[in-house]
Amino acid sequence: MPSILITVRMTKFLTASYALFRMLSGSVLMVHGYLNTVFFDKYLIKVESYFAHTTYFNWIILKATSSFVPFEEFTLGLFLLLGFYTRTTLILCVALFSFLSLFLFDSLAWDNALFHLGMACLFALLLLCHKSYDKPLWSMKNLISKWL
Repeated sequence: MPSILITVRMTKFLTASYALFRMLSGSVLMVHGYLNTVFFDKYLIKVESYFAHTTYFNWIILKATSSFVPFEEFTLGLFLLLGFYTRTTLILCVALFSFLSLFLFDSLAWDNALFHLGMACLFALLLLCHKSYDKPLWSMKNLISKWL
């Protein structure tokens, strides 16, 4: 009987810590995307300086779509914070941040590349450590369905 109680408490702790890390990483992603959107001219100047130093990822399609990245970060962060389509959002975050870290390694921006690689690893860890992604304790999707 005590082992069942410990298992239940541990499961609740893991679910709560998963929800906390999901909401914390979602809020960091939202703030990062929001700040890049507010200071969009500085963001574009920074991206142009990255493209000036790239060797492998100097593609025209990347230059054309690089202005969408802050809006993608904000949207993905919002989805993580609210708990909407969590598994799909985490997969997209891992793909986006892995590609961004490769691009930043190519443009020799080591500190930003390591930050984005760390974020990709965090999202991969969140993706791997939970079984029911859209049913955490604090999901807006579940709260809305309970109230309506």
